[in-house]
Amino acid sequence: MTARAPIIRNNEYDDLYSLMRNEPSNCYDITFRDRGGNVCIIAPHGGTIEPRTERIARKVAGSEHSFFIFRSMNNQCLRGFSRHVTSTKFRHHDLTRILSHCGIVVTIHGKADGINGTGPILIGGLNTKFKEIMLADLTNGGFAAQIAVQGELAGTDPRNICNQGRHGSKPGVQLEIPASLRPRGMSAGNLNTIANAIRNAIRHYQKYLGIQYENRDLLRSIEERSDQINRHVNRSRALPPFSSTINVGRYISSSFGLRAFRQFR
Repeated sequence: MTARAPIIRNNEYDDLYSLMRNEPSNCYDITFRDRGGNVCIIAPHGGTIEPRTERIARKVAGSEHSFFIFRSMNNQCLRGFSRHVTSTKFRHHDLTRILSHCGIVVTIHGKADGINGTGPILIGGLNTKFKEIMLADLTNGGFAAQIAVQGELAGTDPRNICNQGRHGSKPGVQLEIPASLRPRGMSAGNLNTIANAIRNAIRHYQKYLGIQYENRDLLRSIEERSDQINRHVNRSRALPPFSSTINVGRYISSSFGLRAFRQFR
């Protein structure tokens, strides 16, 4: 029986399974942990492809977040870095299972330094609010960063693995980290600094989502209560429909009204 020919176009495998079928098992390593939460950190091109991205991903994941890491093991494998699976084709059944319950996804990539030096960390993905929060926290952490607006590094293809949270319904963020920020012999201090900035962004985005859910549920309860008042007034007095629902909604949506309602409910 003849071996199946590699499925490669422009030195890129069509999918992760094609790579696994056609590369020796000692050429790559897949590590993952499903911790059951809402966050997944992914390094799809670790090892010799985009060095030290796997270390950053593990540090960001810490002990609480799920992660999935692919590593090329040495420069003789996968033709160094040229043969790999692009982010739009990066699929694995274990990763799919993890992402099915994760609404917050961060992928860690590496890019070359800019012509005049390090260059900024580029922030991509389809989640606009998460990108804004990530930009703020990376900047506060002392890193040059900017949101990528076009090209592959922008991560705006819906098929990109960073945009596959909850079966593709929850887009995420893609980070492209310059080589000089992940050097050979990367110190624990530098690793912690960049990982902590990313973790801060995740925490702040979680807080943002929590406020959104809290306000949504609060407004729903107000509307339900106003409907009850409407029905009661109309039945007992046979008056025209009570119109305070809109007024209450407008009032409670203001920051002052929200604080007042929480005090007296």
